[in-house]
Amino acid sequence: MEIKFWIWDERLKWFRLQANEELLGEIDEKKTGNGTIVCKDGFSTYTVSPDEFLSLTADFKTKINITEVDKLSIFFEINY
Repeated sequence: MEIKFWIWDERLKWFRLQANEELLGEIDEKKTGNGTIVCKDGFSTYTVSPDEFLSLTADFKTKINITEVDKLSIFFEINY
């Protein structure tokens, strides 16, 4: 399954809204980009591709599902 990272703009917008409401630290715009969001308070989050996720979970003895929902969210599901 090929999933494009068009969701990036919406994801960054959501984090900026959270920062504006002071629910997390101010976004460090100089360090944010290429799938990574960095806040000035030290919080950071990053995006992995489906292939990267599958590589990270390759040794798990579980079933892995990648699902796109309404072109808004991508869920990586691990079933035990």
